[in-house]
Amino acid sequence: MCRRVPRGPRGLDPRRNLRGRRRRVQGALPGPLPRAAWRGSRDAARQPRATHHRGILRSGAAARRGACDHGRAGHGRCRRVPRTAHRRVRASRDRRRLAVPRVSVLVPCFNHGAFLDDAVDSVFAQTFADFEIIIVDDGSTDEGTRRKLESYERPKTRVLRTRNRGLPAARNAAAAAAAGDVFCALDADDRLEPTWLAKGIAALDGDASIAFVSHWLETFGDEHWIWRPERCDLPAMLARNAVNGAALVRRAAFEAVGGYDERMRNGCEDWDFWLRLIERGFKGTILPEVLFHYRRTAGSMSRVMLGESEYRAPLQALFDRHAASYRAHVIDVLVAKEMESLALLREMHGLERDHLVGTLPALARAHEELASAESASARARPRVADREELDRLRHETAELRREVADIRRSWSWRLTAPLRAIVGRMRGKHR
Repeated sequence: MCRRVPRGPRGLDPRRNLRGRRRRVQGALPGPLPRAAWRGSRDAARQPRATHHRGILRSGAAARRGACDHGRAGHGRCRRVPRTAHRRVRASRDRRRLAVPRVSVLVPCFNHGAFLDDAVDSVFAQTFADFEIIIVDDGSTDEGTRRKLESYERPKTRVLRTRNRGLPAARNAAAAAAAGDVFCALDADDRLEPTWLAKGIAALDGDASIAFVSHWLETFGDEHWIWRPERCDLPAMLARNAVNGAALVRRAAFEAVGGYDERMRNGCEDWDFWLRLIERGFKGTILPEVLFHYRRTAGSMSRVMLGESEYRAPLQALFDRHAASYRAHVIDVLVAKEMESLALLREMHGLERDHLVGTLPALARAHEELASAESASARARPRVADREELDRLRHETAELRREVADIRRSWSWRLTAPLRAIVGRMRGKHR
């Protein structure tokens, strides 16, 4: 028979009523059940109970397994759920419990304090809100930037301070402190479109084989143009870096290649990073939509890198690091470069056509207007000469009047007044 549980002292134990119910159920049993009855009609080990006994005093483990019994129709054990599914469920529950952000936005900042709020505000304007922001002050020398970052406080935002080690090292430092499983590297002077994180995460969640996702970009500041890359496979990436700076990348892929190469602080560090990902077998995609805004100023690295002296060294380092890939795809790279050259020639032809179609007719109209103005000026010259002669006579008359007035005010004029009167009378007699 079932042994009675001794009654404990009365109190606020929440389990006391449950024990009472269990004792009442046990007391209602007619007597001890034979061992065979507990196991069902067969004596084999690990067989299910009889149907009318399954609900009686089940253990906790049996209760948890009860969900597997529904719909088995007398089968043995329930089917085991794959372990990866359990891990995903546990990871999801752990994330909710610990409030770990899904996306970590990595913001390196070197002397860009004047633009930092624009970049951070573009992150807070996202329709996808499960993010954190990690700003790394890469040893800024600008006093305004230093003061701003010393007291910078925004929600979901942390500020790290390091000595100046360059852009790739600053991004790596932010990634090391990040908690998200997706990274977005946003420079302190750029901006995100409000829907970028939502659309990028949707692309990653929709295809588990994709490790990174990029976008089209639009420039602002001193220049305005839109860049629309189409492919980010290895041949296309060897010819040109088609993945933009704020692309999303899974943390696992980032760590698999060791992040950014900190030796490439003078440029091409992002191009090298994406090439190493693709060479390791990671795939990416490009969303055909402008979702990133890239600031172009006189000091922008992309503009500085246009100079041959600045661009040659990092580009040579890139070629050396990926020499095997370039040798394997040399034909594809040459064809891509030829296509770029043809595109530039077509653009130049278009500019020349616009010049011929628009500028030359406008210049001809300007010549006609100038000729008409010269003709009108020629017709107006005689009138201008007459006006100048009239002005001269008026000036001389005014001068004479002033001289006469001066003479009449003089002493000599007063002394000779009687003589002038006699002369006047004499002239009158002669007339």
